[in-house]
Amino acid sequence: KLSDPTGKDLLGEELALAVVSRLLEPSGGVVLQVCRGLWMWTLLKEQQSQMARQRMDESIMEEYRQLQARLDERLSVAGPAEAAVRTMNEQELQAFETKAQEERRELWNTLAWEARQ
Repeated sequence: KLSDPTGKDLLGEELALAVVSRLLEPSGGVVLQVCRGLWMWTLLKEQQSQMARQRMDESIMEEYRQLQARLDERLSVAGPAEAAVRTMNEQELQAFETKAQEERRELWNTLAWEARQ
């Protein structure tokens, strides 16, 4: 499957640039520079997207560690109400996981929309 009409995915960047240059011999230099610029823009957007996803994952993991510590503290002082506290902890953990999935989905949608613009 080609995601780039110049054939970069199939031929590699250098060979694809050479083919495009040959096909557009009279004005090949300008078109070639535009292609390189678009490829560079795509690379920058991919890096930006990767960094945003990584920051979100780190943030979610930090929130998870804090939540887990709080739940463990709550359980350690539960005493006779341990079963009820476990149930409450499980519900809070499930709510956190649902929220994290929603945030990831929202980030992916935002990144996809920005890439299309």
